[in-house]
Amino acid sequence: MTPLIEALDRACPGFVPSYLEEGIPYSWMSGFVRHVIQSRLDGRDAELREVFAVIERQLGTDRPGWKLSEDSNLAVAGFLEDLQNGNLHREGSSPADFYPYLGERSLKAWSSLNGFWEMVAGSKPV
Repeated sequence: MTPLIEALDRACPGFVPSYLEEGIPYSWMSGFVRHVIQSRLDGRDAELREVFAVIERQLGTDRPGWKLSEDSNLAVAGFLEDLQNGNLHREGSSPADFYPYLGERSLKAWSSLNGFWEMVAGSKPV
């Protein structure tokens, strides 16, 4: 797995990937996002804050104006984009519930994703 996945696994233990998710970073991340959603529903706030701190630190590793590293891309296109996907949320959860956990860099990435999907769909997402 990648250094980002290893750090997220330490930050929010308990996620056990299915055999389909194991070894494939974006599949792993999708399962992990479901785990994070359940963690919020279960009130495990400290774990959530640590997960978002890991994402924020990862997004701070790249040079401004340069292409995102593979792990930073996984943080944005894997973690944040999956978290914005309302279809992955259970009853009592929505993408907007995670807005308060976003740091400066992850908020910028979140907003960029929203802008992209707004342009594609022609309507404003979360």
